[in-house]
Amino acid sequence: SLIKIFSAGDKGFSDLAEVSLYYEESIVIIHEPVDKHYLIIFCDTESKLNRLKRPINQIKDDLKQAIENRPENKKVKPVPVVKTSRVNSGNTGLQAERLLNSSPMSKSLQAMRVSLAKVMGPVAKIIFIDALNNWMEIDQPSFASIPSLIDILGNEINDTAKFKDYRGGILPYIEKQTIKR
Repeated sequence: SLIKIFSAGDKGFSDLAEVSLYYEESIVIIHEPVDKHYLIIFCDTESKLNRLKRPINQIKDDLKQAIENRPENKKVKPVPVVKTSRVNSGNTGLQAERLLNSSPMSKSLQAMRVSLAKVMGPVAKIIFIDALNNWMEIDQPSFASIPSLIDILGNEINDTAKFKDYRGGILPYIEKQTIKR
C-alpha cells in the first residue's frame, strides 16, 4: 500500500522526493533512492524531522550505492574522454557524466557530489551535474581549477552555514589530489 501511495504521487509530481504520512502516534516517510527500491521510515510524532534529514540522506546514499554495486547491476564504464580543449555547450551533459564517472578526477568529483547530497539532499545530483556543465563552459576541468567549481557550487548552495559544512566535507578529497599533482 505504501509503494502504491508513493507511485501515485510520483505520477502526479515528477520531482517527488518523499511522501510523509502522519498518523496519531507515528509518521511514515517513504523515499525511492533507486528505481523500484524503497526506503520506508517509521518514527513517532515527537521526532524532530529536520534532525533526521542528514541521516536519512546518508542512508539513501548508502542504499543506492549498495544496490548499484550488486554484481547484476554493474554497468560497463564508458571509455574515458581525453580533453584537449573546452567542451562545446551542445554536448556538456554527456561530457559532465563522463567527467564524473571515468576521468582521472572522478573519485574526487564523486566525493564532492556525495558531500553535496549531505547538505542539499536529493536535488544534489541535478545541482552537481549543472555545476559541472557550468564549470566546463568557463574553465578547463582540472584539479587546479576545482576552486572555480567550488565557487559555482557555493552559489547553488546559497547558505553560508551549509556551504561551510560542504567545504569541510570535501576538503580532504581536494587536498589529497592537489598535493599529488
